[in-house]
Amino acid sequence: MKIYISGAITKNEKAEAQFERAEKWLKENGHQPINPLKVGKPLNEILSHEEYMKLSFTLIDIADGVYLLDGWQNSEGAKAELSYAKATGKAIKFENKQWKFKRALTPCGE
Repeated sequence: MKIYISGAITKNEKAEAQFERAEKWLKENGHQPINPLKVGKPLNEILSHEEYMKLSFTLIDIADGVYLLDGWQNSEGAKAELSYAKATGKAIKFENKQWKFKRALTPCGE
């Protein structure tokens, strides 16, 4: 599965390490991670937050599911990505949960 990684980026000093760890875990478990930090990095200086979110939603459209990193609740962007993923029927996984990807319409352990 192609999995988009979602989590707090702005004001998160540990963002790069968190996203790297998630990318590695997803690869080790047979998934194809989409790391927005790597995809969006060249555009960071020219995109507004709203434009970056449009890019995020496009990446979620491409993905089969979304993997939410611990601390996602502190990010308005990650909350918007979760809402979008649910609305588009993507599989959702939370980093702090130990179950496999489930369809967005099932209880997702929030």
